[in-house]
Amino acid sequence: MALVVLYAKAVDDKDDGIYIEGIYFGGVASDIDRANRIANDCTNSVRGGTAIVRIIPVVAPNTMLDAFKEAKVRFDKLEKEMIETEDILQANNGRAKRRRK
Repeated sequence: MALVVLYAKAVDDKDDGIYIEGIYFGGVASDIDRANRIANDCTNSVRGGTAIVRIIPVVAPNTMLDAFKEAKVRFDKLEKEMIETEDILQANNGRAKRRRK
């Protein structure tokens, strides 16, 4: 079984809000220790945003594309959750400011 390391760059932009800028291939490992080292390298390589790393097991050679599809779905879901959280925090912050006045 191979472990595929994929990562996304999440950006919190003043004008555009939170979004996933891209999904990138980090590497392939045969064991979890090596996958964690690759994930750490991916995290350290991202500038101007936050790296979100996923390690996805691939059990057959034909499933590499499936791993990328799964990562895309996971990252899209995470992006949606981050946006919803940001909206909640901004709404709560707005209420707090109104109460202080």
